[in-house]
Amino acid sequence: MHRTLLFSLAMLTLAARPAAAGPSARFRIDPLPGAKIQGLSDKESRAFFSGVEALSAHLAAIPAINAPAAPVCIALQREVFRYPMTAKQAEGKISVSYLAPMSGQTCHTAKIVNSSLPLSINLAPFAERSEAYDEDEAGRMLAPQAYTQLGDGLFLIQHKKSRYYVITRDREPALVPVTLERHLKNAERKAAQRMQEVEQQEANHREWLEQMHASYGRDLQKAPAALRQSLARNISDAEESNRKARAEAAESLAGVRGKLGSLSAEQRASQVCLDFADGNQPSSVTSGACAAPRVRLFALNPALSKPSKGLFRYLVVEATEGRHSTEQEHNFRHRTELVKQFDFSALAGVFRAAGK
Repeated sequence: MHRTLLFSLAMLTLAARPAAAGPSARFRIDPLPGAKIQGLSDKESRAFFSGVEALSAHLAAIPAINAPAAPVCIALQREVFRYPMTAKQAEGKISVSYLAPMSGQTCHTAKIVNSSLPLSINLAPFAERSEAYDEDEAGRMLAPQAYTQLGDGLFLIQHKKSRYYVITRDREPALVPVTLERHLKNAERKAAQRMQEVEQQEANHREWLEQMHASYGRDLQKAPAALRQSLARNISDAEESNRKARAEAAESLAGVRGKLGSLSAEQRASQVCLDFADGNQPSSVTSGACAAPRVRLFALNPALSKPSKGLFRYLVVEATEGRHSTEQEHNFRHRTELVKQFDFSALAGVFRAAGK
């Protein structure tokens, strides 16, 4: 407890100091490789890199970053992606990386990153495929434990073991509700796909039977009775399996379509609520009131992927909860305290001024 208190006091002392001028003995800024960004003009590319540099300078002026107490070593590492996932929208990342110097290394020569606090520009790590609850043509759906607005254009998404602080340039919501209609139409699409798969299985089975009889029909007539009976049982079992799969697929498709047809306009527009009481798959899907531990279904706001509204659309600060298995204790304590000290209002001001 005394060590934790002393560490907290040390962090507060650092926060009170004036900003250090440039890299210190325990801090460095790694170079930002310059490259043409696919889909952007030279002018737009330069503006995006300039914005990344402005955000980097803001972070580098924070005393807890530019002058950490020993044994913490920090590097500011930047990356701009040449081939963005969204057309004409540049993407990048700035990481406050905690280093682990090996024998003979200094903070300025250390290569191993022990842990990091990443800031993602126009990237939503909470919406990656591995993190999403589901996906349809409109995008990925998310089931965060909590989604709250902390300030003007500042939102907190609690998802699995991370907290995501999202700053939106034009102060629009970070997430939008997934309606019951969208959820059920996606279920209908999947049920229809399953029906097609079953029909294809049946067609493949019929084709196999025709080919087998055409190629081996006469030989089968001469085969021992036990072999013919075994083959007949296998064919019968396959046909029965296909019949059951068809019945289940048809029942699922009819059920979803029936549910959709029974909804009022108000119900269609209501937000989905999921109950995960029984495991990873929801035991119930409803709408309307959604008290904890049940969670609401969201999607990344599509407005944030419209580059015509600005080069810098949103910024995500990811704070992973708990200590990584290989993360050193002093780095974990510093990273935890650093997030608590972040001035998100000041960071938002720099971010919103970028790219103009």
